[in-house]
Amino acid sequence: MIILDVRTSEEYQEAHAKGAINLPLNDLLDNTSLAQEILNKIRASGLDVQIKVHCASGGRSAVACAVLHKFGFTNVENIGGYDEACKCAEGGK
Repeated sequence: MIILDVRTSEEYQEAHAKGAINLPLNDLLDNTSLAQEILNKIRASGLDVQIKVHCASGGRSAVACAVLHKFGFTNVENIGGYDEACKCAEGGK
C-alpha cells in the first residue's frame, strides 16, 4: 500500500503520515519531472498497487485520484484528509 499526500510541500513538511509520499497536486496536474519520477517508482510496483490518496480535507485528493486513473492506476482510493492518512499509516484502515 502506498499513501500519497497531494498537499503542498509546505503542508507536508509541517506534518505528514508515516511513510507517506508527497506529490503536490499541482505537480501531478502539470506532470512535472517530480511527478514523473514518483509515478515511475509507483509503476514499478504495478498499475494495480493500492494507492491511498489524501490531502487536507479530501478535495484535492479527489482530483488526484481522477488523474491517477487517467494514468492507468486501477487501485486508487481517496481517503480524504490528513487524519485518515495517519490511521492508514498505523494500519487502521
